[in-house]
Amino acid sequence: MNTKTARDKQKEETREKILEVATELFFTEGFSKTTTGAIGQRAGVSKGTIFHHFPTKEDLGLVVLERAMSHFFAVTDQMDELEPKEFITKLMKDTIELGVTAPGFMKMVLYFLINYDEKVVSDFFRKTLVPYVELFTDYFAKIGIKKPKIKARLILGLMDGIGLQMMYYKFLEPKDRLGTMEEETRLFTEEILEILDIQEE
Repeated sequence: MNTKTARDKQKEETREKILEVATELFFTEGFSKTTTGAIGQRAGVSKGTIFHHFPTKEDLGLVVLERAMSHFFAVTDQMDELEPKEFITKLMKDTIELGVTAPGFMKMVLYFLINYDEKVVSDFFRKTLVPYVELFTDYFAKIGIKKPKIKARLILGLMDGIGLQMMYYKFLEPKDRLGTMEEETRLFTEEILEILDIQEE
């Protein structure tokens, strides 16, 4: 039985709207440059309403990051449906697209790593990233990859690095690029498949 009241639903909708607007502004304008006032104006709520749902701007930022990571790693739901090569290809494609279309995401990750309370950040990353290390480790072991935990950490680290590289892709001269975005995706994927020793079909 649904016991939610109209007020409860309104609170959820308001919180979701704040998160949607904050995500857009943080990822396009930057976390430091985006004020809660700007978020409130775009979302149609007061700053007090924002702080009712999120005690600080940093708390809001961490929820935005957590949701973005969950959305990005939603591809892992297809692990058992796709062939290993298809799964890794999609993972690399999504990583590169994230770096290009939402550079503010990686900037936010770096901001919190450098500037925010170490205990809060360590708890956050243990909560959001460690499960994926375990998930990839189990997956790699299942498909017969040697040293699955090392490979899981390695691949996740490479994904971080590739995401960061894509942030400044647009600033590179054509001669300094590996090719078009599609060609870079293909080349990165080929190297990842070789590292994992996943044979081309």
